[in-house]
Amino acid sequence: MSTNATSIMKRWDWRAIVFTVLAGLAALLFIMNIYRLTAPWAPLAWLPKDDPRQLNPELHRWHTAMWGAVSGVLNGGVLLSLLWRPRQKLLLIQYIALMVIVAAPIMLPFEPSLLIVILMVALVVIAYPAPRKLLDFSQDEPLSRPLLMFSLVAAVLLVPYMVRLELWQIQGIGGEHAIANQWVSDVEHTAFLLLALFLASTKRPGWRTLGILTGLVFIYLGVAALVLPNYAGSWGVTGGILALIGGLLYIAATIREARKAMSDSSKALPSVAPNIVGR
Repeated sequence: MSTNATSIMKRWDWRAIVFTVLAGLAALLFIMNIYRLTAPWAPLAWLPKDDPRQLNPELHRWHTAMWGAVSGVLNGGVLLSLLWRPRQKLLLIQYIALMVIVAAPIMLPFEPSLLIVILMVALVVIAYPAPRKLLDFSQDEPLSRPLLMFSLVAAVLLVPYMVRLELWQIQGIGGEHAIANQWVSDVEHTAFLLLALFLASTKRPGWRTLGILTGLVFIYLGVAALVLPNYAGSWGVTGGILALIGGLLYIAATIREARKAMSDSSKALPSVAPNIVGR
């Protein structure tokens, strides 16, 4: 092996180490929010109150639940998955990159202090061991029609919800909810969910993980909405039922599509084998 090749391998090894450290720290930062999943059921004294603008934590149960689900389960789960063989999960790091691009214009006008968190996550993207692949959106498999259908239905139902909350935030409607920027926080988290849905439907490397995590978040938020139907920002009873059923069906569709992909690849092997033997 040449000296040049050895130096290249060492450089990539160090890049992988740096990425693992940064992704691990970011994963820990997000996964710490999992305790917020107790928000629909926790006694008032146990509810998190980490923002002095939230004078009454009871009002913010739904916001807290959504924060825990999207930040702790979806984003934390994606980052945790990237700690193992990140080069084989290109879609996951692209989700993180797009998450940064989506979060900045939504949140920074209202919460400039979040710039630190956004920059930290951006560093994870920059440190990715295969940076040239970040702009690779090529398709090895066709789009999943079932997952794309779920994504489009979710967008139709959730985009009006996001627009309404954004208007409330801009107009300062809702007292503490607007003062603590809870409306725009829900807009951001909903945008992450829609982003994950559409990316998973591409069936690019890492799509199974993204699909399962997104389905789990919808199931949880469906239950949370049924427990908190009248809380500010909640999806209500109808939305909760749709999210619960949709999440279950989305996971089932993800598993079915994954099995189909494995079956198709195994069927293709015999046709390739003779060519290899012939050579």
